[in-house]
Amino acid sequence: MAHPVMPEPEMPTENPVFLRSSEGNFSLPEIAGWADNIAIKLREYGIKPGDRIAITAPNSAQYISLLLAIWQVGAIATPINTRFSAEQILDAITAVGATIFLHSTTTVNSNIPGCMSLNLAEFPGQPSIVDSQKFSFRDWLAKPENHTKLATIIFTSGSSGKPRAAVHSFGNHYFSALGANQNIPFGAGDDCWLLALPLYHVGGLAIVFRAIAGGGAIAIPAPETSLAAAIRSLGVTHISLVATQLFRLLQTDSNIPLLQKMTAILLGGSAIPKQLIAESIRLKLPIHTSYGSTEMSSQITATPQNATAAELSNSGKLLNFRELRIEADGEICVGGKTLFRGYWTNGSCQQPFTADGFFRTGDI
Repeated sequence: MAHPVMPEPEMPTENPVFLRSSEGNFSLPEIAGWADNIAIKLREYGIKPGDRIAITAPNSAQYISLLLAIWQVGAIATPINTRFSAEQILDAITAVGATIFLHSTTTVNSNIPGCMSLNLAEFPGQPSIVDSQKFSFRDWLAKPENHTKLATIIFTSGSSGKPRAAVHSFGNHYFSALGANQNIPFGAGDDCWLLALPLYHVGGLAIVFRAIAGGGAIAIPAPETSLAAAIRSLGVTHISLVATQLFRLLQTDSNIPLLQKMTAILLGGSAIPKQLIAESIRLKLPIHTSYGSTEMSSQITATPQNATAAELSNSGKLLNFRELRIEADGEICVGGKTLFRGYWTNGSCQQPFTADGFFRTGDI
């Protein structure tokens, strides 16, 4: 099953505020200016195009600026799970051959052979509007000649074994964002997506690309802030949740009006219990169910707006720029413009694809 190639839309207008956070509210030009300053520092440390830069830190405005700076210098961002043990962090850094390891805590192991270790406090912690237009990532991302360049290495959850290092291009993330935004509109105006997922998760990173491509805003809650408090204080209209998070929110009656006022609640991560779907429908919550994977740059399928109960009981329709087929044994195979480039293995990108370029998900 495949969609026809859709015409690529013109770059839309954007929200005056690109990022809302406890660090302040920032426009995209301000974040770009911040990235410019960080990029200068990265070059001073000898970072070159193609270098892998490992990062472990909580979500923040500085983290997003750092990502843009890494891409500006042509390096590959490798976000690492903040819950990893010291041994797991070392394994991840070694697996990708990272040149530099950036972190936000003094408790991590800073003695890593062949890899420079730096605290994020070493980098600019405030944005600057000066020269902020020198590098427009938004325009750069839309150019086809940049779509084959490598952007990220994201570790899979490891639910079926040891986490694997999935390599994505800018085109993978860009077309993932376009198809997702065509299904759940997210753009200029009041649209604001709560970044409740970590940036080491493909679903969290996807929100950043959706905001850049579509013109919407991102909200980053302060550490230890509850979901309900973040929704209430940051003017959130869109949110991505796993079933457990939605269930917990619904246990407090005062949260229900907040959720009812939202534009979209995207559910994913695992199968959604039928009882939770039924309760969401009863409460008239704007939920969308979905199916995705790290290897497909986040969403593969999702339900549309105002989906029926029958539609919400499955994972929805195939989004644009993706391909999907079911093998004779029932296994789901996927492909298209969002399919990752392969797994980073022994210093290069290995492509575990079928002869015709599909990926066997292992899902039935």
